[in-house]
Amino acid sequence: MTEADEPEDEVQDAPGPAYGTTRIRSPRLSRADVFQAADAVLLAGGRVTIDRVRNHLGRGSPNTIQEHLDAWWSGLGARLRDIPGREFPELPDEVTKALQGLWNTALDSAYAAIDGKAATRDAELTAREAAIAARETQLVEQTQATAARAAALEESLGLARDQLTATNHRADRLETLLQAREAEAERWRTRAEVLEAEGRELRSKLDAATQAHHAERDKLNERHAANEARWLVEIDRGRQAAKATAKDHERQLKELRAQTAQLQSQRDELKRDLQEARAELRTAVSLRAQAEKRLAAIMLRAAKAARTAQSKSAASRPTSVSFDTTAWITLRWTRGTRYFRAHLEQDLWNTWVVTHVNGRISSPLGRARSLPAPTIESALLQLAAIAKRRRQRGYTLTL
Repeated sequence: MTEADEPEDEVQDAPGPAYGTTRIRSPRLSRADVFQAADAVLLAGGRVTIDRVRNHLGRGSPNTIQEHLDAWWSGLGARLRDIPGREFPELPDEVTKALQGLWNTALDSAYAAIDGKAATRDAELTAREAAIAARETQLVEQTQATAARAAALEESLGLARDQLTATNHRADRLETLLQAREAEAERWRTRAEVLEAEGRELRSKLDAATQAHHAERDKLNERHAANEARWLVEIDRGRQAAKATAKDHERQLKELRAQTAQLQSQRDELKRDLQEARAELRTAVSLRAQAEKRLAAIMLRAAKAARTAQSKSAASRPTSVSFDTTAWITLRWTRGTRYFRAHLEQDLWNTWVVTHVNGRISSPLGRARSLPAPTIESALLQLAAIAKRRRQRGYTLTL
């Protein structure tokens, strides 16, 4: 990397500062600093370059050092003439002119090289200025984002303070609880020491019992050698019995699973029956209300007819019997291809009769029977009993 390619270090780019800290900017190099460093390098017998001047100073931007070195080179001849004790000796005019010409030629060459490098560095400076402008824009955006983040952090800090206060209160309670626990732990520690003493005593007893056990074990080993064959036979018998028991348990388990499935099915069926019974109960209640209304209408009409019959003078002529067909009820149940029908009606003598009709749906044949009822209430109770029996036998009410 050449001198022109080295990055500027006027601003020391350190890792991003933490929130609340300030970036420290290095002071800009002065021309006197660069001149003094160049003189020191030259007096040390070295070639004056940007790297050597920068190493001597320990800091500085290559562009800034180059700018001051150009001024240093341009005034180097005059300053050399003015150094006390180092004036040029008296020389002939021809020699002086020759030296002056050589010096001017060297200066022209140096200026040409400096101009080339200056043009290159100007282009680089323009590019770096554009990059710095973009970086400044980015820094402004970052500053705004940092300010927003700082506001959010301030709010979070307030919440954290509140949480810290609550945490301190909770810590005080926990400390009180800890002291109580420590006191309890001390009691348990004392109890443990007592138990440890008892354990040592029990251990000594255990050692004595162990010795007795060893003696007994030797006797048992001798006895075991004699009974081992008998135990093997008994073990084999036990194994066979265990296999039989396992088979028996497996069979019982299968039976229990079958019973469980059957109970589950019965429970589902009972749930369905309960739902149907509730529906039929609601229907029966509705029918009973309708029948009671119809009975009240019938009794009202019968009372009116009796009053009308009494008012008539012709007692020999019998009164005609009237029927209230609106109070009659017909219910129908079906189950597969079977049907069952119940009728609540009046006969010619104005008596309530419950008629049962059952048979196959697709067949004209069937069976019918009639049962008299003294009152409409008893007839309705018969209908309710019929509905219960139909529901128990799996019939569905279709009205």
